[in-house]
Amino acid sequence: MIEPPPVCPEPGRGATGSPAAPLPPPPPGRRWWKTLLIVLGLLLCGGFAGSAITGLVLRRMMVETIQHPERITRHLHERIRHDLKLSDEQSAEVLRILEKHTRSLVDAHRGAMNEVEREVAAVLTPEQAAVWKEKVAKRRETFFRAER
Repeated sequence: MIEPPPVCPEPGRGATGSPAAPLPPPPPGRRWWKTLLIVLGLLLCGGFAGSAITGLVLRRMMVETIQHPERITRHLHERIRHDLKLSDEQSAEVLRILEKHTRSLVDAHRGAMNEVEREVAAVLTPEQAAVWKEKVAKRRETFFRAER
């Protein structure tokens, strides 16, 4: 035979019907400080991790943009074409203009950077110029790999 479920005792009474034992007092001390410190620690760790990842992603995007300026042209062309709802003829002409000026801007930037490198090297001592030359070579290796 199946027994009926136990009946809940009255409030304030235990399962046997005797008065319920009082709840233990909360632990003394500053437990909320521990919780607060843990939460703040987690927030700081998340902030540092997010900053580091953002920095790495932005650096990679910058290097890729410098190495492949044609990607900027394509992206800009798509944005203009979509935002202004260009016809096929307009789209082709805008792309031609962007490609022409992107190449001239890249060439101008590289020419200006070469001039800056020469002018800075002229001001430096031979020891400083050697360090400068190494830094410039490293920058060229990092940013202009695609040109080789």
